[in-house]
Amino acid sequence: MFAAAGNHVLELKRISIGGLEIPADLEEGEWRELEPDERSAIFN
Repeated sequence: MFAAAGNHVLELKRISIGGLEIPADLEEGEWRELEPDERSAIFN
């Protein structure tokens, strides 16, 4: 979509998924299990 408008994407950073914000202290490439309330936040 960006290329069609003549723009170029150099980098993307995901800061949230649905209603769940990615913790700022979670380093690139790191992961952790989601709590039950966090799982439901993704779909709300």
